[in-house]
Amino acid sequence: MKKWLWGILAGGLVVLLAWLFLPALPFLRGAPVAQIYAEPRDGVAPLTVLLVSVGANRTNEELQVEWTVDGSVVSNQSYFHHRLNTVGQHTITLKVIDQRGKSSTDSVTINVPVGRILWSANGPVEGMPCIQVYEPADPAPWAKNYLCSYQDLGIKWSSAGPIADMRCTQITEPAEPVEHGWTDNYLCVPESSSLELEWSNAGPIAKKSCIAIRVQDKHGWKNNALCYSLNSKDEAQKPAE
Repeated sequence: MKKWLWGILAGGLVVLLAWLFLPALPFLRGAPVAQIYAEPRDGVAPLTVLLVSVGANRTNEELQVEWTVDGSVVSNQSYFHHRLNTVGQHTITLKVIDQRGKSSTDSVTINVPVGRILWSANGPVEGMPCIQVYEPADPAPWAKNYLCSYQDLGIKWSSAGPIADMRCTQITEPAEPVEHGWTDNYLCVPESSSLELEWSNAGPIAKKSCIAIRVQDKHGWKNNALCYSLNSKDEAQKPAE
């Protein structure tokens, strides 16, 4: 067969293949790459985490985004804040889907450890015994401030002096005006409790377990800490972290 005829046939074959497969070329491209940026990766509950989709997309087209936390869909935004209210390890998964239906996923684990005692400025922590800490005479917003513990340690709050038959620790803030009532506020535990509490207006106490007590109040409350200790029996009962 003459060369010119081979040329015609080859050219026709190229045209035919192009006609058949060019419309399908977009589908031959790689799937978008899902990647999660999460900050912070651990912390006590309630923990607010920033989640951002930072994966690669070769075609720069808009992607469909789906976020799930522990198996439940929570958002379709490229970035958002999510609050984790319960202790434990939480699996966060991002799925991205391009316009051709191709997809990929990425997952991270956020650790919210069990704490002996923790402070929440966002309401009670789900699944933990909590007590509200407030002073009725203080005009600052104290309604969402709670002290929580990994188990019921018998802690009680009083804004009217020590509670009878309990060991009580005074909670004060020197910068609070007298009329705001912070002169007779106490955290109390049963006399039989092995929990020892100590209050500090100068930050954590050396060689003690302490939690920072921060509230939205312009009168001090910037360097206060509640420190505590437990005997070996209570430590043994603490759930594994």
